Amino acid sequence: MPLVSVVMPVYNSATTLGAAVRSVLTQTHSDLELLVTDDQSSDGSMDLLREFADQDKRVLPEPAPERGGAGRA
Repeated sequence: MPLVSVVMPVYNSATTLGAAVRSVLTQTHSDLELLVTDDQSSDGSMDLLREFADQDKRVLPEPAPERGGAGRA
């Protein structure tokens, strides 16, 4: 199967982010990458994403250069 890209915009989601990321990473199709754009969160979401990225190379977090909403992220 080909690589699947899963896109997840994030804004101040630290309380639910762990469950969401784990849900993606535990899918039966493991050949995936999780592209996460943090929309300038102020609650530590980006730090949490970096921790996930350190543990799993499929997690690819990127901070948005400025706040733009979910559609832009």
